[in-house]
Amino acid sequence: MNIQYNYQADDRIRQQQAKVQEVVGIMKDNVNLVLERETRLAEIDTRADELQVQSKQFQAVAGRVRRKYFWQNMKVN
Repeated sequence: MNIQYNYQADDRIRQQQAKVQEVVGIMKDNVNLVLERETRLAEIDTRADELQVQSKQFQAVAGRVRRKYFWQNMKVN
């Protein structure tokens, strides 16, 4: 009886260890996914900042071009 109990206990321990290893694997995958996500978010943030700078530059150039052609049209008329 004692030997059978030990086998059952060992089997339950192995099952629990397998479940723990599965959870550890899932958690490692999740941590890696979070780190990759953080990297992608940082890249997106950098690109957004660059786009904001470029949009301000475009706006300034567009304003100068608009004024240039406004005055050029005023001279023609």
